[in-house]
Amino acid sequence: MGVYMHFLNYLNKHFDCVTSSFFDSSITGTNNTGKDVDEIWLYEKGNDCEPLLILRDNWWYSESPNKGEYRVLNIYSTLPNGTIIQESELRSLIKKGTVKSKYN
Repeated sequence: MGVYMHFLNYLNKHFDCVTSSFFDSSITGTNNTGKDVDEIWLYEKGNDCEPLLILRDNWWYSESPNKGEYRVLNIYSTLPNGTIIQESELRSLIKKGTVKSKYN
């Protein structure tokens, strides 16, 4: 999995996390048709019925890909859906306590 373990360990301190991959056939390259795309599903601690948000590795979807860059797929968090966010920026927002349910 392309997710860095230190980042996943950091996320697990604040959220319940599940990593997954899916095959996206719309991503094409010179020698193939499709890529495995990594995701991190973040749940509020102790509440695993619906994810707070999903972080999708943005590597394959960007014209200028950067490691540690994610697309936010918002379920009910305070982060805007579709936002591209760097790992460092997300860490800062988590540390400030701003990544939470918009219903709390």
